[in-house]
Amino acid sequence: MAFPGGRLDPEDGDPEDPDDVLQLPGGPVAAAYVRAALREAQEETGLDPSGIEILGALPKAPVPVSGHDVTPVVGWWTRPSAVDVVDHAESSLVFRVPVLDLVDPDRRHTAEVTREGANRPTLRHRSPAFRVPRQITDPVGGADEVVVWGFTGILLDRVLEAAGWARPWPKDDVRPAPLG
Repeated sequence: MAFPGGRLDPEDGDPEDPDDVLQLPGGPVAAAYVRAALREAQEETGLDPSGIEILGALPKAPVPVSGHDVTPVVGWWTRPSAVDVVDHAESSLVFRVPVLDLVDPDRRHTAEVTREGANRPTLRHRSPAFRVPRQITDPVGGADEVVVWGFTGILLDRVLEAAGWARPWPKDDVRPAPLG
């Protein structure tokens, strides 16, 4: 499952075009959103789009920090291909995580980022967060863990809820978001 961000490019098409709609298992989806998601995933991770079976789209999700709305596209990776960070300005790490690790309540918390400004009030953004052991994200391992948070954390949380796989987790365990 990839949750690329980004905007629609002209070659993606017009999401309002009633003749450019895909009928998918999850219901009809504007083809422009699917083209954008596959293009972004390829640009950011090198994913081969031909190996993805598109299942549907989730409802639009707001990105609080940017003010954009994103239509997440969900797909099944039927033919895995090599992936890695292609655009370091867009991604910092690409890895697979077993669903059992994502639903483990002991690996969940709420991440918070605080932005202070001289000419505006302090802003706090919170998101669901997932702590993933380094041995999952990096074959050579390590003692650390990777924290998945922000928009990706929000979408993972929504997918787990929608699939009925979510387990109660300590939402009141608030920790600073890892920055940098």
